[in-house]
Amino acid sequence: MDEKLYEIPCKTQEEAHYLLAILNSTAIKEAVAPLMSKGQFGARDMHKHVWRLPIPAYDSDNPQHQAMTAAAQQVRMKVLRLWRETEADRQANGKSISNRIARKTIRTWLETDEDAREIETLMKTILP
Repeated sequence: MDEKLYEIPCKTQEEAHYLLAILNSTAIKEAVAPLMSKGQFGARDMHKHVWRLPIPAYDSDNPQHQAMTAAAQQVRMKVLRLWRETEADRQANGKSISNRIARKTIRTWLETDEDAREIETLMKTILP
């Protein structure tokens, strides 16, 4: 936790959701991939390179940033609901699941979610 956990002070929840959407997008992973070192399981250490990208600061007057924030808020609520349902099912069945599998499950679900797709579309206009 000490080398890959970061804290980003945000002035508002909207700014936090904006950054949450950007940092969890597929577009940001694709943009940073050429800068990342390669390991046995592919590219790694995204945290060391993501801030080298020209990520624009949050602007509450920017309609694209507003749309990104709104979509991120919706996706966050849906993921929390999905996580709770998945956790309840696992506990009811006496099963456990690794964080890696849980992340993969959520990422697969995100590919079909309308708000998550909106974030990826907006990333094309936000990230030059």
